[in-house]
Amino acid sequence: MKKLILASLSALLLLGACTQKSDSSTIDNPLNLADHLKGDNTVVAKVGGQNVYKSEFANYAKTRSQQELDELNVQAQQQLLDEYLQLQTLSMKAVSAGLVDNVDYGLQTHNLSKNLLAQALLKDYEQENPITDSDIAAEYEKAKSELEVPEIKGSHILLKTKEEADAVISQLKNNPQQDFAELAKEKSTGPSGPNGGDLGWFTANRMVKPFADAIAAMQVGTVSETPVETQFGFHVIKKTDERMGTAPELENIRPRLEQQIKQDRLETYLSKIEDQLGVEILYDFAAPPLSPVIPPVSEPADTDADPEEK
Repeated sequence: MKKLILASLSALLLLGACTQKSDSSTIDNPLNLADHLKGDNTVVAKVGGQNVYKSEFANYAKTRSQQELDELNVQAQQQLLDEYLQLQTLSMKAVSAGLVDNVDYGLQTHNLSKNLLAQALLKDYEQENPITDSDIAAEYEKAKSELEVPEIKGSHILLKTKEEADAVISQLKNNPQQDFAELAKEKSTGPSGPNGGDLGWFTANRMVKPFADAIAAMQVGTVSETPVETQFGFHVIKKTDERMGTAPELENIRPRLEQQIKQDRLETYLSKIEDQLGVEILYDFAAPPLSPVIPPVSEPADTDADPEEK
């Protein structure tokens, strides 16, 4: 399924605040507010003789603060009005300088309109399809199988060289009474050394792969027979215990479940609309060798974490 990605409204806020195009009266000057957007016609300020209406200022304030204008204290209202009047002043100067005909301005306004329309459509869809408790309960049951994963309890002694690690393993083999924790306190170079090398309970995906693979293959109560090398050094590992992890209580992950349901629904909705309208890509993706790469929206989980930093 195609990932739904929409640009953040906040990133486009200042541009959007000065690009109100709604009817023929705004063609020559995009700062002229269309009559049907003026609300009760209350004027909150004038800049260069041009009215600034409460409806446009209130919309700006709500977008900036995520609160209704009348919910804000006087100081916040004054600050936002100062911002908006600065925006109005600069916008009017830009219009008089002929920047309305600037190609970048025109294309950004064009794309911002698409973004806002898309956001409005998705907001309407969400309101018409609210997420219920039964939806969340069903998503929780689906997620439990992913959340209930094996957990391991273990300790390690981190050493700088393989020879040192081999010597520690030999010492443990030749002296079964040797206490692993005491040896870790004496020999380990890792931060967990003073704590006897104890790493507590963890899941394999929170450790660097060589370490995770090695301890997962070990029997409970055993010590690694050979040193395990990672970018942090050479590990002598003891597997203390293992268990099947339990999923968090539903209420503890409710926001995460709601977000997942929302994302899944919007992606399905997008795919449906694309099928209805038909999407045909004609762009030639050939690019020069040094073409910049857009970073991903979210980075994958770090599976190369230091065992000490799990």
